[in-house]
Amino acid sequence: MPWKTVDLMDEKLRFVHLARSGRFTITELCQDFGITRKTGHKYLQRYLEHGASGLQELSLLGAVAGPDIDDYSTAGNPKGLGTLEMNAYRFRPNEPITMGEFSQMTVNGLQIPLSITASHFIDVPRGHPAYKYIETLYDYSTQSKQPFFDFEPSEDFVATLAHPDKKVNGAQAAKILSGLLKKSTPAWHTPNANLSRGEAAQLVYQHVK
Repeated sequence: MPWKTVDLMDEKLRFVHLARSGRFTITELCQDFGITRKTGHKYLQRYLEHGASGLQELSLLGAVAGPDIDDYSTAGNPKGLGTLEMNAYRFRPNEPITMGEFSQMTVNGLQIPLSITASHFIDVPRGHPAYKYIETLYDYSTQSKQPFFDFEPSEDFVATLAHPDKKVNGAQAAKILSGLLKKSTPAWHTPNANLSRGEAAQLVYQHVK
């Protein structure tokens, strides 16, 4: 039985509406949603400045900034965000993007509902930063008439590998986007060259509604 899917945009809007209702404090809501107060205030500010579209853009910006800081909860962690290496959350636009990062970018940026049926890859176990994103791409790919997420067997052929740290080129990125959007998506200018994080962000952002 598939896990319950969660639409990130719906969750952000629900947070904003509850915060503006005045019935709860920001601290209470952030604890309930498992986000930091800084992230909660950021949602509110973006909503006030740009409306719902501001939250959608924020999803993409968060996706390309490294590990998903929106998923980090300080619950049970007395040191909170002080334990994180904040350099990890910088965009680094000129660095090559990996499959794990691109999976996160596409799922969050395009507001694809998460869909996880099982753990399929030995190199992306539960707890891996890219786990829910790679499993979501795998799930959508297997349901497509033309599968778009590539993986391969391990050397002993008893397991499968998704290679989350492997660099992504323009052709691979276009194949994934085409599969998710169910329409042909042109590859980047140099299809066989590895995409930088900045180039990947531009490619995904072209399709943000």
